[in-house]
Amino acid sequence: MLSVILAYGGVAVSGAWEPATKLLHRWSLGVLVAFLLIFLALMFLTLRGKLAKSLWAIPVSAALGYPAATIAYLVYFLVFEPQRTLNTLTHGQLLDVVVMLLILGPTISFAWLFGAVAGAAFFLLGRTLQTD
Repeated sequence: MLSVILAYGGVAVSGAWEPATKLLHRWSLGVLVAFLLIFLALMFLTLRGKLAKSLWAIPVSAALGYPAATIAYLVYFLVFEPQRTLNTLTHGQLLDVVVMLLILGPTISFAWLFGAVAGAAFFLLGRTLQTD
């Protein structure tokens, strides 16, 4: 939890969300909150025990950014823009929707980078707080 809070604090202080705000307009904060909650849950479920103290924590948490971002987009837009989201999902070509949700969205929003930073913080905290 501390690693996610530290990573979010770094993003908030640096102003790195501003390009996303220009693209998503009024939705970026809601998507960010949904992403953080989903990512936090995935981190707790996945990174436990020895995995948290190994270097694998960084690529695993970076990879967790992709499903967390996809689920966050779907949940947020289905709640606040249900008609537009359903139209996109039903009338868009399946390959385009899958590529947009699973690859482009998380890649462009830097969800993977956020995951890598959180994983690195998680790894460093796990190593620092190690009591062997």
